[in-house]
Amino acid sequence: IGFFATGPGSAAAAGALGVIVTRSLAQVAEKVLAERERARVGSVAAVAVARIAERLREGHKPRSDFFREDGKLQTDGGQLLEGVLLKARDEYQEKKLEFLGRFYGNLAFSGDISAPVAYFLLKVFDQLTFRQLVILSLIHKEGPIDFKNLRSQDHADPELEALKREEMDLHSTDLG
Repeated sequence: IGFFATGPGSAAAAGALGVIVTRSLAQVAEKVLAERERARVGSVAAVAVARIAERLREGHKPRSDFFREDGKLQTDGGQLLEGVLLKARDEYQEKKLEFLGRFYGNLAFSGDISAPVAYFLLKVFDQLTFRQLVILSLIHKEGPIDFKNLRSQDHADPELEALKREEMDLHSTDLG
């Protein structure tokens, strides 16, 4: 990963991360996957690797705590990547895949999110719809959004009613 990002100098810095990515991909690939499942896993892996390469080019250092092996268990980074790839395999809402790949690509550098929190976020991610992820992305980019008018009425349009329910579901989980 480091080599593709910025050449041989970064290859050493990202060596452990590259081993984790390769090992996790191999473990998931050993499972019998249908063609669409392989495409989903490959897509998320490609997005994650691209995000990791981008972060390395920007000069960020991968977090060492996620990729340190103790010889007993798979590293947290490896377990999380395997979880991300398995979620990708089973994700029928394929628009979510880019979010999933970016989640791991950013997580590889974010020292303020512990492994237990990351495991929880992966579980929460699985429960969100694509539109809910877009709403969260908008809130992150634009700041608070007033959905009061959307919530306060019944809508004849089923799309608006579904959007209202998805926003209310986010609000009830303290994510929105």
